[in-house]
Amino acid sequence: MNENQTAEQIAWDAPGSVQISLVPMTGGLLQVRVEDGAVTVTGRNCRLTQGDSAKAPKDVGATYLAEVQLTIPLCRCFITWKAVAAPGQV
Repeated sequence: MNENQTAEQIAWDAPGSVQISLVPMTGGLLQVRVEDGAVTVTGRNCRLTQGDSAKAPKDVGATYLAEVQLTIPLCRCFITWKAVAAPGQV
């Protein structure tokens, strides 16, 4: 896929087994491009959560980002796509 696609969430394992996720907030945008074994992420008004083997919500830290752009190895990434069925096409 060589074009940006809208996503609902991106989650990945950072070095040190740190689980990280990125979700757009109300009015925010999260777009991904999968190309050459990497995921390029571009977003605005997103919530970044991070937990080192977190087992409970209190173990998870959150940061709000006005803008973000990063690249993640595809093998470490999970993407939840946003899709809407066209009327009459279900």
